[in-house]
Amino acid sequence: MTAVNFDGEPPLALEAEILYEDFATGLRAHFLVHQMKACLGAGIHVIEHLWRLDVLRHPELRNQAVEEARPAQVVVVSAHGDGALPGSLKDWTTEWLPRRSKNALGVILSLDARLERLAAGLPFVHGFQHLLGKSPLDLVLCFGEGPIASALTERHEMNEHRREPLARLGDSGDWCYGIRESGINE
Repeated sequence: MTAVNFDGEPPLALEAEILYEDFATGLRAHFLVHQMKACLGAGIHVIEHLWRLDVLRHPELRNQAVEEARPAQVVVVSAHGDGALPGSLKDWTTEWLPRRSKNALGVILSLDARLERLAAGLPFVHGFQHLLGKSPLDLVLCFGEGPIASALTERHEMNEHRREPLARLGDSGDWCYGIRESGINE
């Protein structure tokens, strides 16, 4: 049976692939996805696929996760972020990029709030920037559990050069930066 909304149309869906380091980072990623849902409205159906990063070391499981992520509009990578980019994440990203849907909007890196001041120098962030290369995907860096607001949903309102920040979070104390080829925009 196919779900329908009140207009008799299929509900709009947000499909998100969540790659997380541990239980705490998985919860943080789940929270971010549901913040995006709240920004998009009540008529949005969320489809989440969750994979722990250490499981992606196994080629068969990594391939399954890549296939599952193909239709995703958003990939959320949630990690503590104080080390180098894990090999399993490098492998997953390298395999996913050429197979992703043309509807993929971007990747959100959700890292611990304690690393906010170090954002520009984090090996985790630079490693992911390098992996994305010249990909047209938006890369959004978020710290802590603050609101992501409309970081990805506003991407359509940005100019052609996309040099503006994706989101500035006011009084919450949490910041979200848009990362481009030129670096971190504050």
